Order: sequence, then C-alpha cells, then structure tokens
Amino acid sequence: MNIYVGNLAYSLREDELANEFANYGEVTSAKFIVDRDNNNRSKGFGFVEMADDEAAKKAIEELRKKGLSKAAKKADREAFEWGIEITVEDGKAYLVTVACETDFLAISDKFKAMLKDLVKFMKENGSDIEKAQSFVNSDYAMELGENLIIKDFRVIEAPVVAGYVHSNGKVAAILSAKEGTDTDKLKQVAMHVTAANPEYLSPSDISEEIVEKEKNLQLEIMKNDPKMGNKPEQVLLKIIEGKMGKFKSEISLLEQGFVIDPNVKVKDFIGEDSIKAGAISLIIGFLLVIFYMIYKYFIYLQ
Repeated sequence: MNIYVGNLAYSLREDELANEFANYGEVTSAKFIVDRDNNNRSKGFGFVEMADDEAAKKAIEELRKKGLSKAAKKADREAFEWGIEITVEDGKAYLVTVACETDFLAISDKFKAMLKDLVKFMKENGSDIEKAQSFVNSDYAMELGENLIIKDFRVIEAPVVAGYVHSNGKVAAILSAKEGTDTDKLKQVAMHVTAANPEYLSPSDISEEIVEKEKNLQLEIMKNDPKMGNKPEQVLLKIIEGKMGKFKSEISLLEQGFVIDPNVKVKDFIGEDSIKAGAISLIIGFLLVIFYMIYKYFIYLQ
C-alpha cells in the first residue's frame, strides 16, 4: 500500500520515517517530496510503501494516534476511478493510465492536463514509472487532493500505430500495423475495438479448449430449454456444431462486422494482413489485454 504522510518535520530523515512504519510491518520505500526550486528542501510530506496492506492500515491507525500523520488517510483511500491518455507521434504511441479516487476528478480539466503532462514527461525522461510517480506526487498530489497512482506508463512502437480513447476516458485501444497501412482506417479500427471488445484477432487463435467449453455451455442451455430438452443429445450437438462458426466470428476482431458499417467485416475494411500479430491492446481501466495471433494473455495492472 502506498501511504501519503503529511505534516512532517522538515528535519526528519527518510530512514527515521521508514523506522516509524517498520514497527508494524515491512517497509519497501520511504521518500520525502522535495522542493526542486529550494535546494531540494523537504516539503514536509512524502510517501511510504508497505508490502502488506493490513500492516499498512494498522500503521496508519497507530501513527495517527501519535500525531505523526494528519494526512495519512489520503493514500489509504482506494483509487478506483481512472483516466487514460494516448498520444501518437512518429510511429510511437505514448500510453498513460492514472487512477484516482473520484469520477469528479477523473473527468476534470486539471486531471486531463496532468495526463498530457505525463506524456510530455515520458518523452523527455523515458518510461520509468517510479520517476513518473514521483513527478505526480510532487507536482499534483497536493493540488488535486486525491490519491493518484500511475497504473500504466509505456511506449508502443510500430511501423504504423494508432490509438483511440473513448469519450468517457476510461476505455482505450492501441493498434499497430505493417508499413503502408492507412492510419485513419487503423484509428477507426481502434475505435471499433473499444466498442466491440474482441477477445481474439482471428478464429484460428481460438483454442479447442475454449470451443469445447462453449459447446458444453450451449448443450446445458439447450437441455434446460423446454423446446429443445427432449431432443437426443447427438441432435443437439449437431445444432451446436453449426453455431460454432458464428461464435468464433463474434469474438474475433477480423471477422466482426465493422461498427461503422456492420455489413463490412473488419478484415475487409483494414486488410486481413495489415494488423500485426500481438498488436491489439485494449485498455479497460487497470486491465490491459493484448491479443496475439498465436495466443493471448492478460496483464493485470497493479
């Protein structure tokens, strides 16, 4: 847990701050926020990271009693809202996701300006998330008044890359494609991804295990259907087999009907071989889903 600690004596050292919390559990880091325009003098507040959330809560409770941290309550409030910024320049997509406590802040102009400043910070300093978090802590935490946690901070490069952030600022997609792909069309497909939420790039990516699981599910549904339940199981299985093509198409990006014109498949709009393997990133809050032609995996942003 990341704990905001305020009202600190300017003479207090970081190791002394860490020791105060170490009495309750493992401390992984303790840092003061410094004033870069005043000889790196402590600003009187900082952050302590503890490995165990329960130990952190206990430390906050006990240290409040001692008067050490009047403002510690801020960082133990859960940050379940978020905002996403994607900036695409010169074959690079700069992705920033920051969590906060309230939707009121997440949709504010100040929060959106911070996201853009983080993109600028990434361009100038690289994609070191710890440095970026320190930047947020020192320049925005007090001003915006909420617990701010960077959940994703990375650069995605490709011959052609496009990104799209939904108007709610909470769902986004990044696609990369081979040289010569139409950038405007790729951005429209990125928009499609945020709306249609495909699970795979193409039907060939879907494992037999997933298909069998769907078949068993459909079989149970049919057996419980008064109109279908009295039919022999082999008949039901034949019906289900005929539905599998549609099932695969509905969850595969290239076979989906394009949201702007459902009569056109995505593969016909953008080109079946345009989108690169492993190049579809769907960002939903703290969940980044990357689809591969061979397999897919999920990265849960913590």
